[in-house]
Amino acid sequence: MNSIITNKIETVTSMEVANMIGKEHFKLLRDIRRYIKQFDASKIGFVDFFQESEYVDSKGETRPCFNITRKGCDFIANKLTGQKGTEFTAKYVNKFYELEENNLTNSLIQALITVSESMIDMKSNMENRLSQIEEKLESQKCIETQAYKKPYNPWFSKMNPKYKLLEEHFNITRGQLYKDILLELENIYNIDTVQIQADYCYENNVESCYPLEPYEFVPKYREMIEQVVNSNLIKYGIAAENDPIASTKHVTIFDTPVE
Repeated sequence: MNSIITNKIETVTSMEVANMIGKEHFKLLRDIRRYIKQFDASKIGFVDFFQESEYVDSKGETRPCFNITRKGCDFIANKLTGQKGTEFTAKYVNKFYELEENNLTNSLIQALITVSESMIDMKSNMENRLSQIEEKLESQKCIETQAYKKPYNPWFSKMNPKYKLLEEHFNITRGQLYKDILLELENIYNIDTVQIQADYCYENNVESCYPLEPYEFVPKYREMIEQVVNSNLIKYGIAAENDPIASTKHVTIFDTPVE
């Protein structure tokens, strides 16, 4: 992984160095060019010490100069003796320390800006993605709502009052009642209610349906449900014996005492 903070090589100009050591700039340039020739003769690369450059003087004219690295300043300091050498060393050490501090600060600021921009981009991308997902879900929900509507069946109107009687007697929800009825169908008639519902949904191209819907439009299943519901209405005294509903004598799931 690449570091966000780059290791920039700091330099000072030959004009700055000339001012530090109290030497005329053209004389320092002459010295540096002599050092470079000596480096070349010894096959030593000089770019780690001195880097050729240019500057514009007060007259607007382009002049040659060098950018001098810390190694270059060390090299020049070794050529100086006494107080002058000591003063120059102190000055360029302070100068490079200042440059490095500024570089580190600028790098950290840039790193924070980069990270902040990345986080903003990530947040924006996530918000866009979530918005797309929400729109897709809402669109799908609308399509499903429009595409499928439970068909009306007068048989349900006939059975609904009986469902309510069982719900009130056993203090259960309609959903629980439907589950119990389906369990009765499995136990008594040995039918696979899960497969029946799956087949119904597949044939009608829907993902789900209300629990008894697959049975309401098939006469034999309607008869089975009526047998289960009516027998329990009579068995538990919810409806009278002479009530015009069929009675089937069998043990049901409703035999479990209500707590």
